[in-house]
Amino acid sequence: MRKAMTLTELVVAMGIASMVMAASLAAVGRIARMGTDRKGADEQEDVLQRMEWLLRDDLMQGKSCRNLSDGVEIETASSLQAKTMRREHLPVTVRYEVLERSGRKILVRCQRFSKAPESRELVCAGVQEVAVTTGGRDERRNVWLPLRGAIRVRCAMAGDPREERTFEVRR
Repeated sequence: MRKAMTLTELVVAMGIASMVMAASLAAVGRIARMGTDRKGADEQEDVLQRMEWLLRDDLMQGKSCRNLSDGVEIETASSLQAKTMRREHLPVTVRYEVLERSGRKILVRCQRFSKAPESRELVCAGVQEVAVTTGGRDERRNVWLPLRGAIRVRCAMAGDPREERTFEVRR
């Protein structure tokens, strides 16, 4: 009758236990990396949803718009206070402009109200182009078009020209 383990049995048991631990650490590491990758994607999606919300809200309040070489300009019946996100019923012109800063494309929202200084805020990074199509009309530049019916917004993302974000606003 044996009461103890031999040294060989002990070494084999420790080897098996260390292999199980190494496999579990590898699996946990992979899961942790997937979580941080997903977190970055979620943050980018939040930024894009904010961009869509701002554009949609300005277009719903707008009376006319025009496509520019670097963005979109909208004549709207209400201004948006950037810090509080509150709307005030004042006629303003809002311009969504794609700028390049430090080699990165960014989308900026500029708001002008009569003689008040222009207010600017960063909407998001990574936007290559923004264009609006109204009522099935083409995207001619510098032509004011009335905002009626279905308005289609197309945002081309920087990095991958095939990647676009489109949405429709119904008035």
